[in-house]
Amino acid sequence: MNGESSYGRFLEGDDGALAQIVEKYNKSLVFYLAGILKSVSLAEDAAADAFVDIFVKKPRLKTEEAFCAYLYRTARNKAIDELRRQRRRSEQPLDDIDLADSRILENEVLKKERDASLHNAIKKLNSDYREALHLVYFENMSYKDAGKIMGKSLKQITNLVYRGKEALRKVLEKEGGIYEEQ
Repeated sequence: MNGESSYGRFLEGDDGALAQIVEKYNKSLVFYLAGILKSVSLAEDAAADAFVDIFVKKPRLKTEEAFCAYLYRTARNKAIDELRRQRRRSEQPLDDIDLADSRILENEVLKKERDASLHNAIKKLNSDYREALHLVYFENMSYKDAGKIMGKSLKQITNLVYRGKEALRKVLEKEGGIYEEQ
């Protein structure tokens, strides 16, 4: 039951595969978008819009990685559109909120003590560093796929990840956190 076979079955008319695709990707997609939008509810809306777009357009994608990259790119574009709408309405972006309690995924990945210090350190990073690190380390995407999502070259993503890790290390060292090289 992977995304490739589920998406392939969906393209062939199996509507039951749709639920499998949403179940597999929704949590991590919302987590990713919440980092961009600073709001879980806006992230959920953007994720839902991305799923709708993909399932209406039904792009022919050959691999699970291609589907995943396309889904994340579509969702990222939805999030950017929402940020633009907020600016046009002259609304201030929501203040950073502590999402640690509401992120089940994050709690599964990180220990509780390390979670708080890492999350706070990541919030202090440049948004490009934060996004590149999230895609590569939290979503386990290749540099190439992360580059496609962010609209960057492989060299640019390599540099963003390297510089992001260096910036994260400096923040963690400054705050007395433990930095472990991955």
